Amino acid sequence: MSRKILKQIFDNNTERLEISDSQFHEDSNKLDGAKEKFVQSLSESEKKLYDDICDLEGRVNAVSEFEHFAEGFRLGVALVADILYRK
Repeated sequence: MSRKILKQIFDNNTERLEISDSQFHEDSNKLDGAKEKFVQSLSESEKKLYDDICDLEGRVNAVSEFEHFAEGFRLGVALVADILYRK
């Protein structure tokens, strides 16, 4: 399967992703609060540097998430193929 098709599937699936884990939401809220408190303590130049770091981290994480998704998808297809064509 082409990476382009996998990317389209990934992008369409992640736009509607709803995480129902309450611990995730609690931790996410704590993280947001801690980041906000941290940013308030920075100078303007430090805020810019921090924003740049966060942007880079987000891009790296997006690529990593897609690679994990693609590998899981390939493994799932291989598993189905193995089950369907097992002799």
